Amino acid sequence: AYDFLVAIAEPISRPRFIHEYRLTSYSLYAAVSIGLTPTSIIEVLDRLSKVQLPEQVRDYILSCASNFGKAKLVLKQNRMFVE
Repeated sequence: AYDFLVAIAEPISRPRFIHEYRLTSYSLYAAVSIGLTPTSIIEVLDRLSKVQLPEQVRDYILSCASNFGKAKLVLKQNRMFVE
């Protein structure tokens, strides 16, 4: 669980017993860039949670992660292009 949280969220505080993490658009972009899909993120969070994952969190994950990879910078003949 720890490795998964580190992959999808940014740590806020990590005292001895209770660790806090925050989902941000940047952390979700990083998670998708290493191969995690938005649906797999939601499924694992559902499995690890003691309570049902709020719909707002599901929507936030889907909206942030769905924008990843829509455009990319390409270097051709020493010039940058957006594809």
